[in-house]
Amino acid sequence: SILGLRQFKRLRSMMIFNIPVNDLQWEEILQEECSRYSYHGVRIYENDWVVSPMITNIIHPTIVVPPFVFAEKSKRITLEHELTHLRNHDLLWKRAAMVIAWLHWFNPLAHRLFDWLCEEQEAECDMHVCTTTKHFTTKEYFVFVISLIEARGEEFFISGLANSANS
Repeated sequence: SILGLRQFKRLRSMMIFNIPVNDLQWEEILQEECSRYSYHGVRIYENDWVVSPMITNIIHPTIVVPPFVFAEKSKRITLEHELTHLRNHDLLWKRAAMVIAWLHWFNPLAHRLFDWLCEEQEAECDMHVCTTTKHFTTKEYFVFVISLIEARGEEFFISGLANSANS
């Protein structure tokens, strides 16, 4: 669909504003979490245009976080969630679904299935992170997620979970 293509182009153009995170704690937690999943080459950046952490780039995974100050638990929550997307190959599945929705631009069911996929990916990541971590409680996790939703701005690109109050 034209809307999906615009969002994709907007996201790509926003990524030029990524700046490397200058925080040793982010790097330490990232290295710890990457070794847990045996990932190499995952990068982390800050971007003023995002209010919710996200992972981009299938070939060279990049985690993009908003520039506000994160507590240690929030950093760990963010990285565990985004690396779960990587583990599940969510970016690849989302890209395939996006292409199908573009090819079937005339079919509202294709667009609904794309939206459903995005919501299910977020829910699966939430469930996985909440049931496999020792670093924070489920309540702490969802308090952090709700704080991201409350911080949402109208003109910002944010993750699937924070796109609507229903999610």
